[in-house]
Amino acid sequence: MQQRSSSAPMFTASQAPSGADRVLAAYIDAALRQISAVLQQVALGHLDPTYVAPPKPRDGDFRLADGTHWNPGNGPGFYFYLAGAWVPMFAAGGGAFRAPAYTVAPASPTENDIVRAAAPWDPGSGDGLYAYRAGGWHFLG
Repeated sequence: MQQRSSSAPMFTASQAPSGADRVLAAYIDAALRQISAVLQQVALGHLDPTYVAPPKPRDGDFRLADGTHWNPGNGPGFYFYLAGAWVPMFAAGGGAFRAPAYTVAPASPTENDIVRAAAPWDPGSGDGLYAYRAGGWHFLG
């Protein structure tokens, strides 16, 4: 066990910091309160609009695009990042995104197509949602 240096300052619950320590303590307290407020909003499901494209998105990221300053392609709304591109989570004009069900592979898929695969067609992971990216179908869930 290490011994604590007697020259290092130590604060107890009954001892308030003074001078420069008080300024630092107030700054840290304010920063932690801001972080706490943001985490509470995220925990409640809140997302602030994003006005610029994230610089290094990764598969699985999701954002609320403002649609004016940053428009990933389908106007304002929620998008998720998959295989190098942002995919809209809802249909243009609002409402839930309704992916069409396919029992055979679509004849001419285009980049960003989202479909619902149903038996007997299986693009790789069984029934579910797939996005067409970079020449192939990617399972969404």
